[in-house]
Amino acid sequence: LFLHPDKLHVRIKLGEMYLREKRYAEAEKEFQRILRSDPDNQEVLLTLGLLFIESGRYDQAAATFEKLVRRYPADQRYAYLQATAYEEKRLYAPALAIMEKIPPTSDLYSSARIRIAMIRKKEGKISDAIIVLEQAIKVKRDVPGFYVVLSSLYEDQQDRVGAERILKEGMVILPENTDLRYSLGVLYEKTGHFEASIQQMRTILKIDPDHADALNFIGYSYADRGMHLGEAEKLILKALQLKPGNGYIIDSLGWAQYKLRDYRSAVSTLRRAVELVPDDAELRYHLGAAYAGLGRSAEAVVELKKALVIDRHHPQSAKLLKTLHR
Repeated sequence: LFLHPDKLHVRIKLGEMYLREKRYAEAEKEFQRILRSDPDNQEVLLTLGLLFIESGRYDQAAATFEKLVRRYPADQRYAYLQATAYEEKRLYAPALAIMEKIPPTSDLYSSARIRIAMIRKKEGKISDAIIVLEQAIKVKRDVPGFYVVLSSLYEDQQDRVGAERILKEGMVILPENTDLRYSLGVLYEKTGHFEASIQQMRTILKIDPDHADALNFIGYSYADRGMHLGEAEKLILKALQLKPGNGYIIDSLGWAQYKLRDYRSAVSTLRRAVELVPDDAELRYHLGAAYAGLGRSAEAVVELKKALVIDRHHPQSAKLLKTLHR
């Protein structure tokens, strides 16, 4: 850059590098320098708009995408992103107005319909959100997200029969789709159908042996119930290889170690988990239980109290804390 300060592609690459590292101020500085000499640079305006969204500057994001919409009206990406910025600002009316105009022929139609449904949910209009996706399915039957989100909306209305029905309808159209099966397995677990939930996860693994979430689901479910602990640990370790920085999978491994009475390893593993996911009561409870297993009651009490700050109704934490205070 010192030798070739006018080379725009070099500045773009530098700005993108800063953006990947979340060095937003430095990234913006590079992009703004480019725009001073090339104010209509499409690539830079798009990247700058995304930077504004990622850094929570939604007014500037909306203004940037509006400029792109005016200049490139046929490219619906910019309208979609402008609507996303409005949604983040809780300006739901203009966001909906833009999303509604995206036609079924667009690659963004599915995403737009789901966003419309989620905006309706944010407005407290879950029945309207359900209608949006039911109508969308009539237009496009092969979009897994329609069924997954619609099922979750039925759950929001405490209609788990409807939630199950819509997932099964989707699986008739898309029998190999793992998102639908995973959602159904989770739903079965919530409704107390444990074996049916495991069966769905095992079916997923036949379709995709490297499905980390299914591996973790089975492993954690077994560990939590104190059953098949050797297999549970093996499945979780494989999931962790696939998603090495996932705090929830690390928690599953620590909980399996706890159930295997390897409390020292459990504490070490669970401390890593809560560093990654500090605001989850269940993870704090797991670490507290592991400390208690080692006889480190004071540290256990600290973690259990943190769990109850996050969720004052967390029953396992309250129960263990009461036991330790005896």
